[in-house]
Amino acid sequence: MKGDFLNSWLRGNDSGFMDDISLGLERVEAVRRSMSLLLTCPVVIVGGTNGKGSVCAMLDSIFRSAGYKVGLYTSPHISSFSERVKVSGHEATREDLIKSFERVRAKQHNIRLTYFEFATLVAVDYFSINKVDVAILEVGMGGRLDAVNIFDRQCTILTSVGLDHVEFLGATVDKIASEKAGIFRKNIPAVCGIKNPPESILKKATSVGCLLSVIDKDFGYEPNSIKDWLFWDRMGKRILLPWPSLKGKVQLNNAAVAVAAVRRMGNLLPVDLGAIRNGLVDIRLRGRLEISTTRPQVILDVCHNVQAAECFATSLSEMPVVKKTVAIVGLLAKKDIKGIIGALKKTVDLWITVELKTAETARSNDLKIVFSESGIESDSIIHMISLVRAYEVAKASVEENDRILVFGSFFLVSEALETIENGGSWQIN
Repeated sequence: MKGDFLNSWLRGNDSGFMDDISLGLERVEAVRRSMSLLLTCPVVIVGGTNGKGSVCAMLDSIFRSAGYKVGLYTSPHISSFSERVKVSGHEATREDLIKSFERVRAKQHNIRLTYFEFATLVAVDYFSINKVDVAILEVGMGGRLDAVNIFDRQCTILTSVGLDHVEFLGATVDKIASEKAGIFRKNIPAVCGIKNPPESILKKATSVGCLLSVIDKDFGYEPNSIKDWLFWDRMGKRILLPWPSLKGKVQLNNAAVAVAAVRRMGNLLPVDLGAIRNGLVDIRLRGRLEISTTRPQVILDVCHNVQAAECFATSLSEMPVVKKTVAIVGLLAKKDIKGIIGALKKTVDLWITVELKTAETARSNDLKIVFSESGIESDSIIHMISLVRAYEVAKASVEENDRILVFGSFFLVSEALETIENGGSWQIN
């Protein structure tokens, strides 16, 4: 992705950088010990197939509204590496990040780290230097063997489980759930946003001895009106809260998870109801159901697995009906493309595919086969060489009150948002 100066720095400084994903905690833990790197503040670790970015953004907003200095580490980024590392809502500067790069490099010795391992140590070093009051660490992939799992935590969150990264985490939901539940710890609150969670999550919680809370059992939500919703817990607490500023009904599930986690940490980080309310209505998260102010309407979303595509389809169904929907889509070859297309098949009238600016992209010839296998007629599919050209064709194919979707990989949405920020013809709220 453009703006990835960590990648450039690693390659330019002979830092023992590993190109490939290599799960395991031994390397990153050895460097952490060498750095004597610790977080003395409360830490929240957030894992899950989908929804973890939204929950992290909600937690960040709520804790900041309560007056805390919050460190937020998320991934991947869309335009710049600095998006991954924020303190009090502000991205780390390039200069400060390079100082953290150098501190990690100085203690790396002969240990080769993956990109994500290096980035995780950089983020935590930056939070430590800035003495944050609370750190929110988003799991990159899985959980048990993810780099953030080397740090102590005061709360863990598991937002959802679906089939993704099966080549690393396992080919079944139960196996993936077990890997993700690897972030649970004894006597530490664990908030689960999965209704009727897989048995492997419940077994892991029991064997570890964490303090598990499950949505719809220990806490939950009820829509109340178009402006507010009700949070409840099994102790009889009922709180009327505003809808989160992130769009889509699925965000109520995420909001309930975030509120439950905040309440579970109340002894360490007291937060009043005013801060929760203010926090929920002041959230921004790029690339998640971002809607343009232009006509025709353009909607961007980084849904790149089946579960996310299903949520995207549901959110689109909740919007006003349009005559025609054109989708610009670009995906990595390793994804369940047939499943993603299937989730949106009934929503989209015309498909325009583009190849991503990465060697891992799904190629147009392969996409043709998948679309054919999905029962989509060839005259409903156009293959374009660039996103800009795809948008020109999409715009020429719709009328003012129709809509254009741009969805799939972070690479695609990154390029779309870059076009917008550089003075393109799209305007996003």
